[in-house]
Amino acid sequence: MNKLIKISTFIILTVCIVLLFTSKSLDNISNNILTILPSSKEKSLLLNYDKLKASKTIIVSTKGLDENSYKNIKKIDKELSNIKYLSLKQNNSNNFKNEYLKKYHLYLNKMNEHKIKSLNIQNELSNLYSSLTNSFFPIIINNKDPFNLFENIKTNSALDIKNSHLIIKDYGYISFFDIDKKANSLKQYKQIYNEISKIKKRFNNTTIFSPIFYYVENQKAIKNDVNKIVIVATIILFILYIFMIKNFSLLFHTVSALATSIILSIIILSLFFNNISIFTLVFGISISTVAIDYMFHLYMNDYYVKNKSFNKEVFFGFLTTIIAFFIISFTSFDLIKQISIFAMSTLFISYLQFSILFPKIGFTRKKEFEIKINLFKIKPIY
Repeated sequence: MNKLIKISTFIILTVCIVLLFTSKSLDNISNNILTILPSSKEKSLLLNYDKLKASKTIIVSTKGLDENSYKNIKKIDKELSNIKYLSLKQNNSNNFKNEYLKKYHLYLNKMNEHKIKSLNIQNELSNLYSSLTNSFFPIIINNKDPFNLFENIKTNSALDIKNSHLIIKDYGYISFFDIDKKANSLKQYKQIYNEISKIKKRFNNTTIFSPIFYYVENQKAIKNDVNKIVIVATIILFILYIFMIKNFSLLFHTVSALATSIILSIIILSLFFNNISIFTLVFGISISTVAIDYMFHLYMNDYYVKNKSFNKEVFFGFLTTIIAFFIISFTSFDLIKQISIFAMSTLFISYLQFSILFPKIGFTRKKEFEIKINLFKIKPIY
C-alpha cells in the first residue's frame, strides 16, 4: 500500500492522459479568434458563416504566361483536385447571362444627368436628320439611345483568358479551388494544408493561398510559444529544486501533480465549452504554476515530514484566489470566463494533491542551499 501511495501521482497522471485522449477533449481546442468573443446571436452567425462560406477558397497562381507556366498550372490543378475536400472552380461561360447583358447593356450604364437637363429634342432631331441626309458615309444611330444620354462605362479587369485558362494580366495563370463545407475542423484543415505543402515544394514560382492556412500556421506558432513557456518554466523549476531544495523526488511528483491538474482542467473545460480558445491554455498554464507556492509553504514548514494538523494559512491563501477567479468567471467575455474556470480547476486539483496526497507520500527534508556573503569594512587612510 505504501508503494502505491509513493507512486500515486504518476498513476493519477497516467489515468488522466488516457482520459484526455479517449474523451477527445483536445478536438475542442480552437485558435479561431471568434471563440474568445462574448456569447451572442451575432457571434453564432459569424461562426456559422465561417463554417459555411468564409475561408472556403484556395487561390493558386504561377508566375509567367509562357508555355512552361501553363503546363505547371495544369499539373497543379490536377494534383490539387485529387485532394479530399477540394474541387476546381470551372470557368464556364454563362451564355444566357451574356445574351442578357448584350441586349440590356443600356440599363447598366450611367445616365448623363447634365445632358438631360440641357437637352433640346428639336435641335437633336435636326442634327440627326442633317447627318443622315448630308453625310457621304452611312451614319449608325443607336435606336435605343439616339441622343447618347447614357455613358458607356468600361471596367478594366485584371483578369483575362488565355489557352482557355484564367490569367492575371502581366503576371501569370491563376486557379480557384472550393473547399467542401464538410471540412470544418482544424484536423481537416491540417490535412489539406500538409498535402498542399507537399505539392507546392515541387513547383517553382508558385503561390498557393487560403484563409484556412492562417488557422494551421497560427496554431503552430501558438503551440511553439506554449512549448517555450513550458520549457522555460521547467528549467527554472529544476534550478530551484536542485540548488535550493535538493529533492528530486519532490520535483518529479510536483511536475506530475501540475500536469495532472492541467489535463483534468482541459477535460472539465470541454464539458462547458464546445470551443476552447488556445489563449486559455497559454494563460491558464501560466496561472497554474501559482499552486507551487502551496507546496513550498507546506514543505518548508515540515508538513511533509511531520504529521501536522491542517494548515490554515495555505488554505485561506488558496480560498481567496479561488474566490477572485470565481467572481471574474461571471463575465460574458468567453476568454476571461474560460481562463477563470481553468485557473480555479488547476489550483483546486493542485491544492488537493499538495495538501492531502503529498503529506501521505512523505518527503525527507534536506539541507537547503545557503548563500553567505562576507562584507569587508574598508577603513579610509588619512
